[in-house]
Amino acid sequence: MRGYAWSITKEVEEAAKLNGCTYLQILFRIVFPLLLPGIAAIGVISFIFSWGEFFFTMILAMSYNVRKLPVIVASS
Repeated sequence: MRGYAWSITKEVEEAAKLNGCTYLQILFRIVFPLLLPGIAAIGVISFIFSWGEFFFTMILAMSYNVRKLPVIVASS
């Protein structure tokens, strides 16, 4: 995500500043909308990894007859 954020050019921020935006407006109106695709991609990847970890824990818990916390929370 850091590399994605560094890909936003300084000229875009300077152009917004010349048009009268404050630093907070630049953040919410310019920078944040440009970062949304990267944030969405990280969210999808995080969901896939956490789902895989949950599924692995569930399979492991069934085979060894133990109950891990994610499985207990999901089953209740």
